[in-house]
Amino acid sequence: MLRVPKLVSKAATRTDRLSLLKLISGLLGFGIAVAFTSGYWLPIFGSDPSGDGPASLHVIAEMVLTISYFILAGAFLTMFRKCRGLLSFRGIFLVFALFAAASGVTRILGLLELQHQDISFSSQLEMISATLAVVSAGIVAALVGRIRNFLATARESQRNEARFIAASESSLDAFYTLDAVRDSNGEIVDFEFTYLNSNGEKLVGLPREEIIGQYLCALIPVNRTGGFFDEYKQVVMTGAPIVQEFPMQLEDDIPRWIRHEVVRLEDGIAITAADITERKLSERATEHRAQHDPLTGLPNRSLLSDRMQQAIDRAVRYRNKVGLFLVDMDNFKEINDGLGHAAGDQVLVTVAQRLRESVRGTDSVLRIGGDEFIVVMPDVQEERDIRRMAAKMIAAVLNGGPDGLETVQMSCSIGIAIYPVQADTADELFSKADAAMYQAKRGGGGCFEVYNEATPGFEPKMPVAAPPRRMAAARPDLVAPRAGKSSVTFPPEA
Repeated sequence: MLRVPKLVSKAATRTDRLSLLKLISGLLGFGIAVAFTSGYWLPIFGSDPSGDGPASLHVIAEMVLTISYFILAGAFLTMFRKCRGLLSFRGIFLVFALFAAASGVTRILGLLELQHQDISFSSQLEMISATLAVVSAGIVAALVGRIRNFLATARESQRNEARFIAASESSLDAFYTLDAVRDSNGEIVDFEFTYLNSNGEKLVGLPREEIIGQYLCALIPVNRTGGFFDEYKQVVMTGAPIVQEFPMQLEDDIPRWIRHEVVRLEDGIAITAADITERKLSERATEHRAQHDPLTGLPNRSLLSDRMQQAIDRAVRYRNKVGLFLVDMDNFKEINDGLGHAAGDQVLVTVAQRLRESVRGTDSVLRIGGDEFIVVMPDVQEERDIRRMAAKMIAAVLNGGPDGLETVQMSCSIGIAIYPVQADTADELFSKADAAMYQAKRGGGGCFEVYNEATPGFEPKMPVAAPPRRMAAARPDLVAPRAGKSSVTFPPEA
């Protein structure tokens, strides 16, 4: 797997360049200052600035070289400290630092000899410096191949970084890298943004310069309150990636769905996030079409088992009853054939709307096909409430035809089965409600029947002879004057 190098921000690069310029300017300024002030400090070493010119220049050169050696020693020690992952090269930096430091000390003692002729130990230090130089040269010669590989690796890392940035910036997803922020005990207390692409800016709603260097939970508090921070900590500690889809309210106050994948990246995480709102809306629309009748908008047969099971589970938990109503239109075939399919569809839409308006908000109205509807009535305390609901639905359907078809005579037959009075399972409820509905048909339609074992000929199956229906074609009895509308009597309260 390609290891992506740690990215350095533009601000940090500019800072490094400024530091280098300051160092060069300082050295130049130091050399100029030494040259112009040599008349004040050369007498300290027994040299007359107005006398021997070469001797004065020799002292100046020795002082500049001394300062340079100590600057190099400090630079090599800094590289030695920072290159912890490059064990093969740390020794080289340390040897160079010792060599530069020894050379600087040798130059200082050489200057002291100009004033004190009895001091003669600088030659030993020069031997030490020479020895360190030989050792350094030997190590460098032995590691020329490795240095070449190291430089090639560095160049390849730069190319990989450029490829990574190009791929990240051209990605349609938002991408972030964050380093773990730890307390004195080593516990992760937050994450710090180190990089994000342009789509990451759009998703957060802030420019890149205002995000890099910020703490995740301080910038987006929902990461801590929503539990994301704890999950990110687990990614760092275990290395196990996570993939999640979740709703989120962004700065524009538009509810969105976000999908993100989080993986460990050294002592931090890398997050890939995408706005999947359109996909979620499309999935929901597809699911709704699959689970609902396109004509009436009612749930279809695919949701029937789920609604029934929920109602039965609540009945078991709260010790109440469930009413199952099987509603079938009377003479719908004659309406559909005699007045046309468009009129039949309009009748079905009207019946669906009236059934919805008749039931409670917790009840479910479903169309299971053709001119058949099912109503699931949960949380029932008394059976008389079920009977009153059936009478209310029959009265609603009888309330004239739809707009433009006001004179069409509509009615329905309803079969009812009650859990757990007549059945203990959903399948048994369906069977007995179906049997009760056909019993209502035998009674002439426009009424309801509750399943009863004692009713003669009350079998949960299709009757041999279907109840008589009016003949098709545009017969006068397909319509009825509005003044002669049918009525229904509600059962008494007690």
